[in-house]
Amino acid sequence: MMSPLRKLVPAMALTAVMAGCSAKLPLRSYPDFYDPSIKRVAVLPFSNKTAASDAGRIVASRLAEALRMNGTYRLASPGGPPAATAPAPAQALITGTVHEYATSSAIQGYYSDYYSPYYGPYYPEWPYTPYRYGPFYRRHSSYWGYGGVRFYLDTRNAGHVAVSVRMTTEDGKVLYDTQSPVQVTISSAGSPPRFSPREALARAVELAVDKLVERLAVTPVTVKIDSKKALRTAVARQDGQWRYADKFSADDEKMYVVLALPPVANHNNFLLEIHRKDGSGALARQEVTWSRDRSTMGVEFSPNKLYAAGGEGKYTVTFYSQGKKVLKETFSIRPK
Repeated sequence: MMSPLRKLVPAMALTAVMAGCSAKLPLRSYPDFYDPSIKRVAVLPFSNKTAASDAGRIVASRLAEALRMNGTYRLASPGGPPAATAPAPAQALITGTVHEYATSSAIQGYYSDYYSPYYGPYYPEWPYTPYRYGPFYRRHSSYWGYGGVRFYLDTRNAGHVAVSVRMTTEDGKVLYDTQSPVQVTISSAGSPPRFSPREALARAVELAVDKLVERLAVTPVTVKIDSKKALRTAVARQDGQWRYADKFSADDEKMYVVLALPPVANHNNFLLEIHRKDGSGALARQEVTWSRDRSTMGVEFSPNKLYAAGGEGKYTVTFYSQGKKVLKETFSIRPK
């Protein structure tokens, strides 16, 4: 009978192999509607459908502040601070509605704990708070001291926010609409809870604003990719399929470095460099821009020219994103 350990080893090896096939790809995530010509936006006061009279103003100002810090756009009045001179007109307007802006607090139950008797007179340990009442002490028949039971209130505080936004151009063209509100609830439970109701609400507003910025502006992200499929070398493309290869001849005029990246890489620029595996100087390099309309991209290089510059042997193609080395692939070029 196979031992449990022997059964576990293959599974651990498979997990290690699978983990080794992934790489982290730093990117800038662009909104679907992204237009580099839109450089200045204005965040208008949001309408308010809640009982809190200042909810629209608070959420709109937080969003304007977050967009200003993000840097994708310049904020025009009224979302930005007053300008010393007349501000340039906004190229896009952001409007919104706050549908929910509220706090809640509820007692979920209570519990108690008991600690052993001790020597000496009684001194109060726990002052009264709304979440901890007592201590209530039960005297023991023993003459040498007291034990105690502490009672706690288990309370849950929460902040709730729901907001929808729309971004339009000057002439009324809709660039983005949330369709349904972005809803966020931040809660904290305990005795006492980590956050007060107002603190939970403030954190809910921050998270809702972060989600909106991700939809409206360019934001940094990191995604995992399959390193075995994201960067490969090929000799040609035939019948809609790449003919992958890692060995080329000095008389080959063309080879391809094939990229397979996720749609979120749309609009991102990448750098490919080829150098001898045992050398440091780049023999060839190309910058490419990814489009979400494709599943793969073949970048052309010349084995003939690489051989003339570096001779016979092994070469490495390195893939850079955001200035960082992400992937490497090795291939070889043999004489004619």
